[in-house]
Amino acid sequence: MSKLQKTNTAQYVSLVLCLVNNKQLSNENMPSNHVKKRIYNSCGLDRGTADRKIFDALSNIEGTFVMEIGHDYSFIHDSIYEAIAYHYGQEFPEQILEFMPSNFILNKVIVVGSPTFNDLNIKIKESHFLKLAERLYLDLESNKLFDVFMNQALTYQPFLEVFIELIRKKPYEDFKFTFLTPRIGNSDHLINYDDLGERKYEDIYRDETIRRELLTDKRERESLEGKISQYVTFDQIDKLGCLLRAHSSFTRNC
Repeated sequence: MSKLQKTNTAQYVSLVLCLVNNKQLSNENMPSNHVKKRIYNSCGLDRGTADRKIFDALSNIEGTFVMEIGHDYSFIHDSIYEAIAYHYGQEFPEQILEFMPSNFILNKVIVVGSPTFNDLNIKIKESHFLKLAERLYLDLESNKLFDVFMNQALTYQPFLEVFIELIRKKPYEDFKFTFLTPRIGNSDHLINYDDLGERKYEDIYRDETIRRELLTDKRERESLEGKISQYVTFDQIDKLGCLLRAHSSFTRNC
């Protein structure tokens, strides 16, 4: 990938665009101009590059890196997808955190210090811990709770502290909207339906509801009584930390 990046930047960029666009690229299905300009600038490609040049580049690597399915180009194999993600992510991890979907962040991004059995995982250094924490909080706001709470980064104490400190600085109204509003009043969004195993849906639903109530039950009543301060309190963060640790296989008794 390094050789391709240096010898044919347009081809390399076309693969990155396919990467951040959910593995599909066509004239009708391109990343936003903002995303394209960020990637072009990072890779040293003229920001005024026409889309036609990108698709000419894809045409030249069809059968090697990509294939055409209908009107879309896609990666010829998942190994190509993983290789380009790893290569680009090593150099521009902040863009991976910004542009890639939450399930990719869950499965392919780890923090330095966490054990890994996959050499193609993108390792986030301490200097980018806050950026990852901000991304996870954004996913919480988008109701991607499973992808956040199951992220292995939360099992690494130095990162967990950064994440909790970020939440602690949030105004209470933001915190309440993310965790306590009726839109997440049940626990369906916490269940991974693809991995129920031998457990019954009802059992998992009960367990997740109990965990959610560790965070929400008391504050719902206090909010109605007008006792909530403007910013998130230490007690709220402590209970949120317990919730995070419960989802991340920590053994502390909340």
